[in-house]
Amino acid sequence: MEKNNSKQIILSIVAVLVLVIAVVGVSYAMYSFSATGTRTSSISTSQLSIAFSDETVATLTNQYPMTYDKGHSTNTNYYTFTVVPTLASGVTFTYVLYFTEVSQTGDLDETKINFVEVDANGKAVEGYGSCSGTGDTEAACLAASGTWTLAPKVLGSYMSATNYFASRQITTAANETFRIQFWVDDEYDLTTNDNTTSNDTISNTTTAATYTFKVNVQATA
Repeated sequence: MEKNNSKQIILSIVAVLVLVIAVVGVSYAMYSFSATGTRTSSISTSQLSIAFSDETVATLTNQYPMTYDKGHSTNTNYYTFTVVPTLASGVTFTYVLYFTEVSQTGDLDETKINFVEVDANGKAVEGYGSCSGTGDTEAACLAASGTWTLAPKVLGSYMSATNYFASRQITTAANETFRIQFWVDDEYDLTTNDNTTSNDTISNTTTAATYTFKVNVQATA
């Protein structure tokens, strides 16, 4: 009987991708890794105060890269926070929201993370897609029987007070709640290591990567 000397090749994917949202207020840093956040940071001036309160913290563990549509339709782990302004009568302020990096391990970075801001029903808000019919938001488009094309944004493009992902001009002390979805872009390639055992078995294992960032709110007159 002829002996088979060919190597046995086994592809074993053991992927650990960790995407953690670290919630940080506008005055000092804090880290939350639980399912809900209970802490509030605030900043005050003589005419304006803004409370930045986290309601739910999105901790995404063992995440695989996703397409835009799948990241939005299957990902229900939102990061939710509320901006609570208080201002003097007759004063108008504008505040902006943007991201900054906290830490990084591996090659997962801000250019490989997508996000969408959604409403209370989990539908994309204006600026994150287009409609074949009428409607500037996903909810309005679908309600009018239109076809919605999602257009998520890349986190790395919104990482300063001049490159922000949301802006609000306020003349009254009206609270606003933001809900954001995050996921790893489907074009991100997992870093892999080839391991050969004594039995000539080749296994392919991915390397864990983490990226942690925060949301900032900044107000100006």
